[in-house]
Amino acid sequence: ATVSLKYQLSDNSAVQFFAGFNESEIGLELSLFTPRTKANVRNNYQMLRLEHQFSETSQFHFQIYRDSYEIHSSDKVVDVEEDKYDLELQHSFNVGEQNHFVWGVNYRSTEADSKFLNPQSDHDDLVGLFLQDELTILDNLSLIAGVKYENNSFTGVNWSPRGSILYTPWSNNHFRFSVARAYRTPSFFADKAYLRPLLLPSMPAFNPLLIKGNDDLDPEKMTAFELGYRTTLFNTIGLNVESYYNELDRIIDVGTPLKLWPFYFKIDNSYKAISKGVEVSITIPVTSWWMLRSNYTFQEMENKRKNEDVLGTPKHKISLISRFTFENGFSLDLMAYY
Repeated sequence: ATVSLKYQLSDNSAVQFFAGFNESEIGLELSLFTPRTKANVRNNYQMLRLEHQFSETSQFHFQIYRDSYEIHSSDKVVDVEEDKYDLELQHSFNVGEQNHFVWGVNYRSTEADSKFLNPQSDHDDLVGLFLQDELTILDNLSLIAGVKYENNSFTGVNWSPRGSILYTPWSNNHFRFSVARAYRTPSFFADKAYLRPLLLPSMPAFNPLLIKGNDDLDPEKMTAFELGYRTTLFNTIGLNVESYYNELDRIIDVGTPLKLWPFYFKIDNSYKAISKGVEVSITIPVTSWWMLRSNYTFQEMENKRKNEDVLGTPKHKISLISRFTFENGFSLDLMAYY
């Protein structure tokens, strides 16, 4: 369940509150010779955002975000808790008549607690800064260039550049081509895991299997290529189509065994992959106060080391959002995902 409320403080300022809660039940394999045990997964999140418009070409926002995630199995064997707090500030403005500049900073603090970590509690701090400039070359042609700096506790400093070309050959038809480099920081489990799954629950002393984390991992690297098209149908319905092709390197996974007896596995940067797909979204303004938005994604992800699909990657994803905007300044969002 998700709720979003937005209140207009003045003609130039607004405050928005966003909160959600998810709870589900999953199956976990605690032994190679026993059926899965049930586990309860809970996730709740909140966001408070302040927006202010200085002028037609200058905007500012500041937001605070919190995310809490828990997994608890029915037999009390699995207990994982993670809390995340994020602060973000962003400011955009024009420089002359051809340049639109955006800059921002963010700080994220994350804590995790699990008996599968060594030590059991861990902490990560991330500091980021990003800069972006949009240069208008012609009335129907623009270039966007940007860079993002991040420094985290696990892998240190990463720089992520990106660039885009925006082209509008005729009215109401917009094309975009983008190239970007991005990084994904290793998780707490990948960095500090210490896991001894039971082979035979009736013989806990006989446990010749160990999976350990790796505090010398590199971040996963992605080079992304995107081609998008956006238009408005019948002067009301918004249509957006995007295709993407991503090259992923240094994907983190359990590597080959370092010892065959006892079995000792270490998490490592294991393989490369290709991710590709198409995303289609439609926005329908039903009335002046009610809007529907639907999204469909088809994706494929291939492990280049094994030349096979990556397990656990859904090929089809669908979402539906219903937004209600009231005259008193409040708004409400209802969302469904599959």
